[in-house]
Amino acid sequence: SQRQRRRPAACSTEPIEDKQMYKTIVGIEGMACGMCEEHICSTIKKAFEVNKVKASRSKKCAEIITELPLDEKAVRDAIAPTGYEVRVKSRNERNPYCQ
Repeated sequence: SQRQRRRPAACSTEPIEDKQMYKTIVGIEGMACGMCEEHICSTIKKAFEVNKVKASRSKKCAEIITELPLDEKAVRDAIAPTGYEVRVKSRNERNPYCQ
């Protein structure tokens, strides 16, 4: 039988200990200034019910805190119209997001 190759995830979601919340970290290419960060944050806030969202151009990622886990495709679809790129890193990297 042929093994199906999985694509590395473009975002990671994990439960926050002692709280019933999830932190999703999304790698994003193309942010150059504070207005870019705000554009990503407002886009995510409009698309999802979030408790907190923070984008960082220097770390090339956005950190999203929600009560429910986010779907990777939904995150990609929300960010795509902004012109920024959700990045995919190699599965072999230890900490591929927000380095």
